[in-house]
Parts: sequence; C-alpha cells; structure tokens
Amino acid sequence: MKIYMDKTIVAPWVSIIICNKCGKSVHHTEEWNPEFENFQNFEIHFGYGSEFDGTRQIFDLCDTCMAEFIQSFKIAPSLFEDIGF
Repeated sequence: MKIYMDKTIVAPWVSIIICNKCGKSVHHTEEWNPEFENFQNFEIHFGYGSEFDGTRQIFDLCDTCMAEFIQSFKIAPSLFEDIGF
C-alpha cells in the first residue's frame, strides 16, 4: 500500500532556449512552450587525438540551423524513424 502526500519539489526550469548558431530564442513562463520542440540539444565528448581532445561541448540548434548543418554534409546521415525507445 502507498500513502501519498502533497509535496512541492524544486527543480531547474528552462525558461529560455537559444540557438547557438543563429541566436534565435524562445521563452516561456509557467506552461511548456511547444516551440521548445523546434530545438535540438547536443552533447559531444571528444576523444583522444581529436583537435578537441578531452573536451565536452554542449549546444542547442534550432531546426532551421539543424537542417542547414545537415545539408552541408557531403554524405547524408543515416535516417531512422524514432519508435520511442
């Protein structure tokens, strides 16, 4: 059996997201802003011997900049349908 009680939990809340490439920003206050879904977050860990050896870089791109980035590839990335795993 579980007995529940009301409890307020404080957690970090993203209030602004900014594209690292173009600077576009989206704000929201209390409710989730669906435009946040138009941004993708990247975290890249660089390995031994890389120009960025031993560093980690985190950035966000809006979908427009993401499309431009992918279109700059000489070889298109593999594309798979996300089935929710």
